[in-house]
Amino acid sequence: MTHTTVSHGVDKQVAKQSYLTRRGAVYWFRRRVPGDLVPVLKKSFWFDSLGTKDPREAAKLARARAAQTDHEIEAASKRLRGIVAPALKHAEAQALAKQELARWLTEDAEARLSWGRKANENAEVVIEAFESEAREALANGDWRPKAQQAHDVLCRAGRWYPEDDPSIRMMAGALLAAEVEWIEALKQRQAGKVVEVVAPPVHLRAAAPSVVHGRTLGDLIDAYRKNRIARRDEESTSRKYDHIFKALEAAIGRDRVVATITKQDCRDVKDLLQRIPAHMGKKYPGLGITEAIAAGERDGAAKLAPNTVVTYLHNLSAVFQWALDEDDGWLVKNPAKGLAEKGRPSVQRRGFTPEELLKLFTPLVAERVKKPWRFWVPALAAYSGARANELCQLRVADIVDVDGRVCIDLSVFDEDGVRVTDKRLKTAASARLIPLHPEIIAAGFADFVAAARRTGRDRLFPDLKEGPDGGYSHDLSKWFARHLDNVGLTAPSLVFHSFRHGFKDACRLAGIDSETSDALGGWAARGQSAKYGKRGMVPVLYRELVKVKFGAFRLPHAAGSGR
Repeated sequence: MTHTTVSHGVDKQVAKQSYLTRRGAVYWFRRRVPGDLVPVLKKSFWFDSLGTKDPREAAKLARARAAQTDHEIEAASKRLRGIVAPALKHAEAQALAKQELARWLTEDAEARLSWGRKANENAEVVIEAFESEAREALANGDWRPKAQQAHDVLCRAGRWYPEDDPSIRMMAGALLAAEVEWIEALKQRQAGKVVEVVAPPVHLRAAAPSVVHGRTLGDLIDAYRKNRIARRDEESTSRKYDHIFKALEAAIGRDRVVATITKQDCRDVKDLLQRIPAHMGKKYPGLGITEAIAAGERDGAAKLAPNTVVTYLHNLSAVFQWALDEDDGWLVKNPAKGLAEKGRPSVQRRGFTPEELLKLFTPLVAERVKKPWRFWVPALAAYSGARANELCQLRVADIVDVDGRVCIDLSVFDEDGVRVTDKRLKTAASARLIPLHPEIIAAGFADFVAAARRTGRDRLFPDLKEGPDGGYSHDLSKWFARHLDNVGLTAPSLVFHSFRHGFKDACRLAGIDSETSDALGGWAARGQSAKYGKRGMVPVLYRELVKVKFGAFRLPHAAGSGR
């Protein structure tokens, strides 16, 4: 806490009061929010002017404010732990509303004494507008606009309830009635009548708070983690979900009952995710998520990219959707549904022009011996539209012969039908059997594969190692970005994925129907295109694939090959 040392004896005594400080001549209340409650209360400090220069009055006001913040801390702690206060009684709601009414009337009296005639300027007009709205809300039972105010009143009393709890509704209804009483009192004061301010004591039950029984967030996190590791693997689960689990624990708490988690709780998680420093584990090793956020904001560190946050929010929704789909009664709706708002792309990607393809591939002929993936992965991408990781993870056994046509079998299963644990495809439509373009064959790809089989190696491009995201395209992506710069193709619209855009464009120019081009490139299967993964469709696909051309560009061959 902060104190101010002054020369007067009285001020020295006041300076020792907890949470009291001065700004100029006016005293302020200052108190630090406990670290674990910062995400709940959405602030690090209470810092409020006490509006007085008198040290004794300041001490009195600071003690009252300290008691109030004690209640707020208590309520926030309950929310963090998922502890719901006992159901509010009608008499308790009425007493709390009367206290609020007394506070409003006290503020009005102080304003009249401070402002004099100015306090009455347009007062009747304002009162009339308030009265019409307040009476209509009370008559219609329209309590929801008062829900946040009710929540705040209850939190100041040390009580927390989840959104739409009947106690929130009861408190909001009592506040509606109190607001009408307040307006009546203002009208009497405008007529010069005396209105006494009575703030009744509120005796809230001191019984131990009840806990809403059910499975907790900690149970859900542990169950989902176990389930996903069984379906995928531990590294992938940690990479995609650790930030989510930490944000859930920081914003909501492991002890919170899953069935009481609201949309607002998930918005709090979203807020934390948006504030996480990029590369948090490397920059702030050993720090919890709230501490790392505070350190990042102190250092001005870059935060997670918006698209990364969107991905995390989709995964957050997946956690709750999994719970919803289970038959164990976790919850009845997904509170994270609809939180992810995809931002507009800042760059519009495009395919390479024939001139750009020539500039890009000419230097790569020399790479075919030492680092063959630098030539073959871009070449395959250009003439198949396949994604980077689909090609980088290829195994030698994935290159198959179907009725005399060399094909790529893009699948997460091996030839015996057993799932390959380190292979993955983006969507169900990504699994496909596609013939290779004549340009790929003419450039010598079949000879490259035959040589790989003779060596007995498993993966087609063994130099490409598994990256931090669990795929094999990490090194390719970094190298390709440098290669584009080296050959002068620096437009932001050009990336490795431009091969995929270019293939789609080439299919359109060749007059290939959308179902066939979708089947070739692994876009979402629609209608008849879903059948094109069958071996019997290879001749149909090849007949259309040979139409794909990129103007005058031809894939360069190895030195001495005749082209």
